[in-house]
Amino acid sequence: MSPPASSRAISGIAEELSGRPARVVSNPDYRTGMLSSVRCGLRALPQECEAVLVALGDQPGISPELVNQMIHSFNRVDKGIVVPCFRGKRGHPIVFSERFRNEITTQYDNVGLRGLLQAHPEDVFELNVLAPAALSDMDYPEDYRRELSLLENSNRAKHKHA
Repeated sequence: MSPPASSRAISGIAEELSGRPARVVSNPDYRTGMLSSVRCGLRALPQECEAVLVALGDQPGISPELVNQMIHSFNRVDKGIVVPCFRGKRGHPIVFSERFRNEITTQYDNVGLRGLLQAHPEDVFELNVLAPAALSDMDYPEDYRRELSLLENSNRAKHKHA
């Protein structure tokens, strides 16, 4: 399990978010897994929150367009959970209704949010996406190099067409 962000990094993130409707929440139980961070965030949300989007911090390829598609789909379909799918495989981020808040904070210790999807298959909308970013994260140095290469290639293509 990765160590928590340093207080210096947290201060920098908080500074970047200042003036926006967001706040930084630190998870003291990070060693117990990703679900503990999701739970920490859920506890920090206001009660009037209607939906939650959970995005992984190690997925730089997740675009604002994908996030907007996820939110639009959640608002359009009559399902409580929206998950992106690339070539039939589910990925991240995930959007879910606040009605699952208590369930997530008390269940799925060994399976994470996958347990929510398994418990409510009839309430899941799979959003088919055209880019593999929903499946890509950075767990190893070679993953970082892959993402860096993708970013460099994307920047070259933008400058070529500019």
